[in-house]
Amino acid sequence: MTLYEKESGLFNKEGNIFQGKEIYYHVKGLLYLNESRLDSAEYWFRKELHDGKDFNNQNGGAKGLAMLYDQRHVPDSAAKYYRYAYAMNDSMYAQKTTETIERMQSMYNYSRHQELARKESEQAAREKEQRQDIMVALILVALLSAMIIYVLYQKRQADREKYLQSIAELEQSQSDIIQLRQHEADYATLIDQKGKQIEQLKKKMKKYSKLIYFDSAEVERHLKASPTYQEMEKKAIRGETPTEEDWRNMRMLVIEYLPGFNDFLTANAHQLRDNKYNICILLRLHFKSVDISKMLGIRPSSVSEACSAIMKNIFQKEGSAKELTARLAEIL
Repeated sequence: MTLYEKESGLFNKEGNIFQGKEIYYHVKGLLYLNESRLDSAEYWFRKELHDGKDFNNQNGGAKGLAMLYDQRHVPDSAAKYYRYAYAMNDSMYAQKTTETIERMQSMYNYSRHQELARKESEQAAREKEQRQDIMVALILVALLSAMIIYVLYQKRQADREKYLQSIAELEQSQSDIIQLRQHEADYATLIDQKGKQIEQLKKKMKKYSKLIYFDSAEVERHLKASPTYQEMEKKAIRGETPTEEDWRNMRMLVIEYLPGFNDFLTANAHQLRDNKYNICILLRLHFKSVDISKMLGIRPSSVSEACSAIMKNIFQKEGSAKELTARLAEIL
C-alpha cells in the first residue's frame, strides 16, 4: 500500500485518491480492521462514505463500519450501518438492473428498426386510407370533447349557484335563530328546527366547496397536513436520515397529491440517478437545501451541484437550486 500510494500517480498532494477510485479506502479500512487498529479503520471507512458518493462506496463504507462496531460490541450502531449497507445494496442492484435493461432495449431497438424498414413499403399503401379514418375519428373526438366540456362547465356553474344559495340561506337561518332566541320559551321547537336546518346547509356548503374550490392551494394545504409530511419535517429539523419506509411514504404522498409532478419525474427517471430523484421530491415539497443535505447525508455543495445537473438534464439549461425549485413548483 505504501508503494502504491507513492508510485501509482493516483493521489493528490493531500494524499487523497482521485475521484472514482475511493474503493481503495475500503481496502485500507479492512487492513486496519483485521489488525484490530479500530480507530484507523473507522477513519478510512468514514472517509469512504464521505468521498465516495456512488452506491458501491456507500455500501462498502457502511458495511465496514458495521463490522467495526461489531468488534466494539456496540450493537445499535452496528445494526444502523448494516441497514444502511443493505439499502445501498438494493439501490446498487436496481441501478445495475436498469443499465442491463437499457442495453437490452438498445439491442431490441436495433432489431426492431430492421424489421420496421422491411415493413415500410407495405405500410405506405395503407397510410392514405388510415389518414381518412383518423381525420373522421378526430372530428368525432373533438365534438364529443366539446360536449363533455360544456356539460361539465354547466354542472360547475350549477354547483357554484347552489353554493352561493346555501350561503344566503345559512346567513338568513342564523339571523332567524338569533331573533327567535329572544323568545326561547315560546319558540323552542322552531329554534330546534332552525338549528337542524343550519347543520344541513353546512354539509351542503362543504360538498359544493370541494367541487368548486379544490385548487392548487387546497392541494398544498392537505399535503402539508398529512402525517407523512409532518414526520419528514420533524426529521429535517432533527437532521435525521429518512428510512426506506419514509421514502416510500413520500413517494406515495406525491402520487396522491401531485400526480402530474409524479408523472413528470417518472418520465425523466432515466436521467435521475443516486439521490437526484429524492432531491427533486424534497425541493417540490419546500424543503431547504441545508435540510436536504442533512437528510441525504451529503454536503450542501453537493446538493447545489446535483441541482445544477438536474436543471441541465431535465430542462436543458443552466440554473441554480433556487431556479430548479421554482421550475418544479410549477408542476402539479
